[in-house]
Amino acid sequence: MASPFPGMNPYLENPDLWTEVNHRLLTAIADAIAPLIRLRGGKPMPILSEIPAFDYNILISRSNCRPQAQMYSFSLRQKIPCFPLPLKSGEVEPNVDLQNLLMGVYERAGFDLAIDYIQEPVPPFKKKEDRVWADSLLLAKGLR
Repeated sequence: MASPFPGMNPYLENPDLWTEVNHRLLTAIADAIAPLIRLRGGKPMPILSEIPAFDYNILISRSNCRPQAQMYSFSLRQKIPCFPLPLKSGEVEPNVDLQNLLMGVYERAGFDLAIDYIQEPVPPFKKKEDRVWADSLLLAKGLR
């Protein structure tokens, strides 16, 4: 069964599942880009400004453009945006389709069997309107 959410599934953020989700997703990302790149090292970039108020953010920083960075922000109701993965300056940047990778992880791991969609997610929704939206989404998909 596919995830009922169009983007990030908030139920996967449950601390009881997140470690497995995180490991599987990192492996899926590595598998997806391995044919395109070799492992590279580098220093993490410090965040010098406020992070936008979205549900999720992906920060992309090219080493030759620091401290400038690109922020890919999205809400619970949106699909996860694809983003370019910076490599060395001048190299072609592979596009990471995190949405597709996460959906594949969800299906291969059988997370639909581990998640009780009748319950609220852990951690709970931050906004009441997201809870109402998720409730009607899950009702429409027969999961509540």
